[in-house]
Amino acid sequence: MNILLLSAFPAESALLSQQLSAAWEPEPMLGALSCRSLQYNLHQLYLAETGVGTEDAALTTQAVLLQRDIDLVLLLGTSGAVGDHWEIGDVVAGSKVVQMDLYGIDKILKGTLFESCLFNSNTHAPLETEWDVDRYWLEKLTALPGVKPGLIFSSNQFPVPSSLFPLMLELGGGVIEMEASGVMRAARRLGSTPVLVLRAVSNIIDSRWHDTGTPEHGIELRAERLSAAVLKLLSAI
Repeated sequence: MNILLLSAFPAESALLSQQLSAAWEPEPMLGALSCRSLQYNLHQLYLAETGVGTEDAALTTQAVLLQRDIDLVLLLGTSGAVGDHWEIGDVVAGSKVVQMDLYGIDKILKGTLFESCLFNSNTHAPLETEWDVDRYWLEKLTALPGVKPGLIFSSNQFPVPSSLFPLMLELGGGVIEMEASGVMRAARRLGSTPVLVLRAVSNIIDSRWHDTGTPEHGIELRAERLSAAVLKLLSAI
């Protein structure tokens, strides 16, 4: 398989990169300047950093998908979690990606002069604000030890406004990050390449909307567990 591994910045994939190999090769590619490649078992791996935010994530994803034949995209990194049922270091597989910056816009614009904006003339479909994850691949991921399913909340606002926390809890809780909706939008716009999102919890916002912070051991713990999950996935497919 040709697998694209994405992270927002190098620190999020550094341990995994080291554990996979020291022999990554530069992969010159227009629009994906950080991309490297590696033959790992039966897989051709591509590793790229997107930069922070949904826009850069979409652009990098689009650049790679247009220039390489990719069978699976795996976005990995860290995130905050919303809710009381998470622990530092939990590895969360996204069951659905929700774009919080646009969530609910259909209700706001419906019946107004701007309702037509809810239809995208480029895709000939309604504006997307959430994406389900491929069920086959999600089951593969959640079958791994220590991996939990959860919602992925994407937002370009940092920190995420506390006004959004009640909605996140109402939707079932999950993890907050800044890239998944961009990656998902680009992949769906260009075809049907499945996208998996794997996030390790670095801090927790509880049901009282209090951020518990990141403990000293949190950085190492999340990197170790995230890397272990990816390595197990690569061995299982």
